Amino acid sequence: MADDDLPAEVRENTVMIKMIGLDLDGTFLDSNKHIPEENILAVSEALERGICVLPVTGRPFGAVPEEILTCVPFRYCIASGGACLYDLKENKKIFEELIPAAFAEEVASALIDAGFLVNIFVDGTGYINAHEHEAAIALAPTEASRNYMRLFRKPVPDIMEILRSSPRGIEKLTAASPRGEDGLFSRAEELREVLKPYESGLNIMYNTEINIEIQSDRAVKGGAMLRLGEMLGITQEETMAAGDSDNDLEMLETVRIGVAMENANDGVKAAADFITLDNDSAGVAYAIRKFAL
Repeated sequence: MADDDLPAEVRENTVMIKMIGLDLDGTFLDSNKHIPEENILAVSEALERGICVLPVTGRPFGAVPEEILTCVPFRYCIASGGACLYDLKENKKIFEELIPAAFAEEVASALIDAGFLVNIFVDGTGYINAHEHEAAIALAPTEASRNYMRLFRKPVPDIMEILRSSPRGIEKLTAASPRGEDGLFSRAEELREVLKPYESGLNIMYNTEINIEIQSDRAVKGGAMLRLGEMLGITQEETMAAGDSDNDLEMLETVRIGVAMENANDGVKAAADFITLDNDSAGVAYAIRKFAL
């Protein structure tokens, strides 16, 4: 979006930003899953000015590398796509929005019975059936994402046993199927049919070519940011966020200034107030300096 298309108060930089939510993969991190130095410098300066900057990621908390949490003194982290908010200083979870255990078991069973690869996420850890781990790694489109699957999925004999031992519920689950000749889900329509009876109460995001994310309909990134804002005395008018994929759409539409990365898909760009540089060009730093510093 060109500057001339922005609301006047945003274009003239008269909006006082007090909270900035940053998606990680494809946004704060570059394509090799590293943090551009310019992003670290811009976030550090924003924190020094008293702005609450925090990671807002679809990753479970246990899959957020220590490098990210310690590169700057982040106080808070929203993980699992808005299902959990953590206070990093106090080393505690502030709130969670889970899929109820019985409902999650029903959804997971339906997907597994239909032959889809299913991961479940409990207390910050992602679990996968051990016999499907290598197949899931092979589905990942880049070496960086394949390494992520190797490092941050815990293979177990039966994920349903993990689910049944989690009476509070689960943060989210994901499902994937092998890609067809067109590079997309080879069974996309079948997947939608399997999930159709369970849509009420769930937030289902067709997030990448090979993966969907399923969460409670109360677990959303933007909603979690506003909930933290209420705790800190920060209003929606004082919020900003940056993201690149469909699981960032709600967040970009919720905050006052929604920033899409240049590498974002067209739908995310259309929903944003501003399109910054891509994630390999420190687009996060560019946007922070433009609107918050």
